[in-house]
Amino acid sequence: MSREEKGGLKGYASMVEVKLHNSNRNSEPTIFTACIVEPKNASKMIKRSNELFPMPEYRHLKRIRKTQATDTTDGKPKKTLTLLLCPEGTKGQESAIKSLKEMICEVKTVEVPKHPPATEEEFQTWSKLWPISQRPRKPEPSPELTAEKKHEMCGFMRQAIEEASRAAKNGQIPIGCVIVDPGSSQVLAKAFDERLGLGQNPPHPLHHAVYPNFSPTNNNASSNSNPNSNLILGYAVY
Repeated sequence: MSREEKGGLKGYASMVEVKLHNSNRNSEPTIFTACIVEPKNASKMIKRSNELFPMPEYRHLKRIRKTQATDTTDGKPKKTLTLLLCPEGTKGQESAIKSLKEMICEVKTVEVPKHPPATEEEFQTWSKLWPISQRPRKPEPSPELTAEKKHEMCGFMRQAIEEASRAAKNGQIPIGCVIVDPGSSQVLAKAFDERLGLGQNPPHPLHHAVYPNFSPTNNNASSNSNPNSNLILGYAVY
């Protein structure tokens, strides 16, 4: 990658595409109270547990799974199911278990993934802990950048570097920002960091390079913003 000197700053004169790799998160296992039930009671137990302990935060989990068959006195394996009741320590847990005792063979604790998986790798790994009801969506492949588009983007980045150079010349932190409408490739706004104070403006922690572009006084960059927040949608930031 080549470099160029501008206004006392070193800026990159070319661009490299960076492919983001999916990082495998920890499943953050959560302890759940579960029970062993016979298959004949499974439907009733699922209905009752959904009524007693709805799990809106754990919709990614299946409520029930097969239990490893155990040998009985007659030598035949006994088929049972493990059903999730609620996170351990949930209020009303003990009384609910007592009301269901006729259909419960055994009460135990199990570990389940706290969060839904975001990648196929997480789905495969976390499903070994407890069955997950839905696979994550496969990410859509990023469109390939043409040489013309790369050249255009480098131009916007150079403008941001020029703004950073202006900041340095004015005794500011050398950071510049350019806001672009990717649909029209129009530069909507650009500014440099003024947190140290500039002219009659006193130092202010929010006057970094991005803030002036998103301020209410900048009609171009604020047109897509939510009036109740500082969220700007649909623009590219350099």
